[in-house]
Amino acid sequence: MRIMIVEDDLYSRKIMLKFMERYGTCSGVRDGLEAVAAFMEVAETDDYFGLVLLDIFMPNIDGIQTLRIIRDYEENKGISKDRRTVVVMMTAINDQKTIEDCESLGIGGYFTKPIDLNELGLRLQALGFDRQP
Repeated sequence: MRIMIVEDDLYSRKIMLKFMERYGTCSGVRDGLEAVAAFMEVAETDDYFGLVLLDIFMPNIDGIQTLRIIRDYEENKGISKDRRTVVVMMTAINDQKTIEDCESLGIGGYFTKPIDLNELGLRLQALGFDRQP
């Protein structure tokens, strides 16, 4: 499975890439523009991103707008909700409105920083993502 980590902080991105490599092939990008470009590049192939870990506060396009673009693309292509890319939000924002905005767009989880990697692993397992041997 292909995984994209969208995080503008290099240190955080490296930590997430290292942790997530046990779940699949990981790519890291630093902002929403790069995320949208990477997503669109592989969206219509068999090697699409099954999972995206997405920061909210980023330069150029923030995480919520990036999520909207991904969901709009999937909807326009007629991709059913059960086959859409799973998106897990990672952010320092812990207010109810932001959480509700993200949930309304269909997310697989919402984690506030610093990310508890054990909790993230449990959530990924609940979503059906297994560690690779």
